[in-house]
Amino acid sequence: KESIRQTMLENISERVAKIDRKSSRWRMLVSPVSLRIAASVSIIAVFSFFMYGLNNDDKVEHYSAFGEKRRIVLPDHSEVIINGNSRLRYAEVWPDGEDREVWLEGEGFFDVTHTGTGQRFIVHTEDDMDVQVLGTRFNVKERRGKTEVMLEQGKVRLTVDRFFSSDDVTLSPGELAT
Repeated sequence: KESIRQTMLENISERVAKIDRKSSRWRMLVSPVSLRIAASVSIIAVFSFFMYGLNNDDKVEHYSAFGEKRRIVLPDHSEVIINGNSRLRYAEVWPDGEDREVWLEGEGFFDVTHTGTGQRFIVHTEDDMDVQVLGTRFNVKERRGKTEVMLEQGKVRLTVDRFFSSDDVTLSPGELAT
């Protein structure tokens, strides 16, 4: 009986020791220091994803210096001439069926090519004006918080500060909106 009892006590002691080792490892894993490290790594990973992953979506940027004009051919073969001290950004590739969007700071003259897929062409300015192309040739000038759109040919629809305004303005050839 004594040897059985001794064997049982040893088995119980071994099991308790195993449980203690596992729980001590677990305590190390969930210790305040390791939790802080894990939280820091997670925050850095999420921040990196948003800063690099979302902003690095293959955008093409063109700049022009003071007094310089640059002619740019877009992925759909539309043409833009940006005036001095201007910047134009757009996606490197425009998939079929999705809007063709460009972001303009400064001044640009647009000669838009229409696609057979009905893709909209939209120019976004820094002061929350969107110019949706319904025609082909127009000029957008955004300087010092003031935007002017002059339509030469076709039609454009302007959406101003889309968060507060519900009315769009449609221009016909020869019209200017400020």
